Amino acid sequence: MGVITAEEVVRRRIQSFLRIVLATVFFWLASLISLGATVIAQVITKDQPTKAKIASRHRPHYKAFKHSTDPNTAMIGTASWYGYGFHNRMTASGKRFNQDAMMAAHRTLPFGTLLKVTNLANNRSCIVEVTDRGPYVKHRIIDVSRAAARELGFADEGTAKVTLQVISSTNLAYSSMRKYVPSSDVLKTAAMALR
Repeated sequence: MGVITAEEVVRRRIQSFLRIVLATVFFWLASLISLGATVIAQVITKDQPTKAKIASRHRPHYKAFKHSTDPNTAMIGTASWYGYGFHNRMTASGKRFNQDAMMAAHRTLPFGTLLKVTNLANNRSCIVEVTDRGPYVKHRIIDVSRAAARELGFADEGTAKVTLQVISSTNLAYSSMRKYVPSSDVLKTAAMALR
């Protein structure tokens, strides 16, 4: 065994003290950096708008978009249609979408409302049932099924200026949502719809 000199003992103590000081400084610096990152993240997230605010900023017309259910009042606006991509999917009313039935999506009218839709360009009209919510494109008032778009004569163009007139405000089948018998099953053809 070797003898440790007094100088060696002092040198070792200084080295261990420096290691402890360096470890402590490193720990405190890491804590400060972590705390600073947390505070910065909180400030950034407070300044950023939530997803709901962003959505309402892009779609302000949804909140202000109200329609009268008075049969004598006509609503005028742009209609579009949806079909194959949504065929057989569940709608907001709980019914499966059928692109070959006279169905429609409207933002505010109650499910089961029957609407007379008239294309202002060619004066063709049909009756559709509101079974879904939409359209989700700005400045459009209704999305109709492919069958209704064909009947109205704008299936090739994609959109048309239309008037909407409420025929009946609510379908009695919707009063009990457990047993839903949609009118659109009956409204498969325009001839049946206009009777």
